[in-house]
Amino acid sequence: MNPKLLKIAAVIGGIILVWLAVLWITNSTKTQEAAYSLEFWNVFDKTDTFKPLLADFQKQTGIKVNYRSFTDLAEYRKTLLMELAAGQGPDILAVNNTWISGYRSLLAPLPEKDLSYTAKNLQETFVDSVAQGVILKEEVPAADLKLGRVASDMIYGIPMYVDTLALYYNKSLMRDVLSKPYAAPELTWTGVRNDVENLAATDEKDAEGFRLAGIAMGRSDNIARGLDIFYALYSEFGGEDLSQAAREKGMNVEGKSAQPLTSALDFYTSFARNADYKYYTWNEKISATAAEKELNAFARGKVAMVAGYSYEYETIKSLISQLTKTGKSAIAAEDLAVSAFPQVLDPKAGNPKSALANYFALSVAKNSKYPQSAWQLILFLTGKDSVEAYNKTTHKPSSRKDLLAAQEKDSTYGIFAEQAVYAKALKIPDDEAASAAISAVVNSVADGKTSFSNAVQTINKALQAK
Repeated sequence: MNPKLLKIAAVIGGIILVWLAVLWITNSTKTQEAAYSLEFWNVFDKTDTFKPLLADFQKQTGIKVNYRSFTDLAEYRKTLLMELAAGQGPDILAVNNTWISGYRSLLAPLPEKDLSYTAKNLQETFVDSVAQGVILKEEVPAADLKLGRVASDMIYGIPMYVDTLALYYNKSLMRDVLSKPYAAPELTWTGVRNDVENLAATDEKDAEGFRLAGIAMGRSDNIARGLDIFYALYSEFGGEDLSQAAREKGMNVEGKSAQPLTSALDFYTSFARNADYKYYTWNEKISATAAEKELNAFARGKVAMVAGYSYEYETIKSLISQLTKTGKSAIAAEDLAVSAFPQVLDPKAGNPKSALANYFALSVAKNSKYPQSAWQLILFLTGKDSVEAYNKTTHKPSSRKDLLAAQEKDSTYGIFAEQAVYAKALKIPDDEAASAAISAVVNSVADGKTSFSNAVQTINKALQAK
């Protein structure tokens, strides 16, 4: 054959081989993509928030992720447990930091060797409350421990954010009623309590019993964040582990030695349990039928201060807008402001600050057929770029140390980023049992049906039974 023709044939043959190779690789990739996908269940965060992040993950790995978001926490928890018990459910799930120890048997820990990621890496990257909530000691038989085996730290989840309670307040009331030139709440609980005394105005002719309430505290039925506030106080008064509540030592609001649980129950209910008390400022009638409870009262101008998380800023703004549009009384949008959660000890005197961490960690179900890929997704979502993008959409403070300094500069959400740095995760052995017991006695004490000492004993008994 003509040499030129042979060269042409060789070139054409080479092109065909390359083309066939490309087709094979493309088909192989498509086959790989179609082989499996990951199921991701989350709570509260909308699909649009995660859509671009999951699309980027698919581009990098070829793994498709199906995202499902729940808006009702009780429904999410019930559905999740039913599915996992049946051997089904998601590969990746959102788990609150107070659930992790109780859900341990349902979760697959991060495979450190496979992904080259350790507990030390997590501690160096994320704020302290993350390790406090998601790292559990490896379960090692007692006989092995006696032989010298050391239990390893196991990672059971990683969050994209760490939220805390801050104090939303009405600037006009601080300025016009309290005559404060800086128009903001005090930094200590003693100072806030004095503000409450000067703000609260009872009114027998008012259907809710108050012309103005100072702060939404003292009950658990018409205060959506009532239990969260109680837990934050418990932590601030020195509590760390509710299962040890009867034995823990801490302080009271005056900074004197006292049991944290006793101090938290005493201080929290003091705002609602005695109408003759000078700091009395809340009852069972205020916003009792409103879905948003104390946030509704705040938007209406009924209460001067409410505790809330970062995402509730938008909720309050929306409530103000709705009330204004319908011609109802509402505070001015520009009077909505936020300050740090008050402290027992004055931070200006150099005392350490306290805040209670609250977050949903992303975990992997033990049922998952693809645990390594699921953990790969979590590491991707908790990487710097993903967390930064998530913060821009949700405004929830970063769980990563390397992003908080920039977020602290935000005029609205900066305080939440500041508090994330020093926030601590509270240990709750059984959050549902603890919440039920505390809710019941808080209202009973506020209504004068249970003595203070009996309430403390009831809580301790419920916690020790778990």
